[in-house]
Amino acid sequence: MILFTDKYNRRIEIDTENYDPDIVARHNNNEIGRVQFDCDDGGMKLYHMNVAVDYRRAGIATEMIRQGAEIYGDNFAKPSFQAYSGECHEYYTQDGAALIRHCLEEKILVDTEYYDEF
Repeated sequence: MILFTDKYNRRIEIDTENYDPDIVARHNNNEIGRVQFDCDDGGMKLYHMNVAVDYRRAGIATEMIRQGAEIYGDNFAKPSFQAYSGECHEYYTQDGAALIRHCLEEKILVDTEYYDEF
């Protein structure tokens, strides 16, 4: 469990151990975010990511991705940016694409390991 202070000075618990391989964010004992990974023969893949609306744009998803990169490496497979929009593990929402691009810019992730289909 990692304690993280978000941009609004809220103490967020980032759990990297109890939901293996998922990473879960909690505030006041309520789950407010989750990054899901899937492991197969090809290695670790980013499957799904979500943060509750009232907690978005506060750095929480970035911190969960940072923790995922520390655990699984910074080049785990991500959907291709060519696969865009929708509510499926094969596509990014606009916010999801912005998050991954931010993590690439901040050098939390490297720009490799994309997939177009699951």
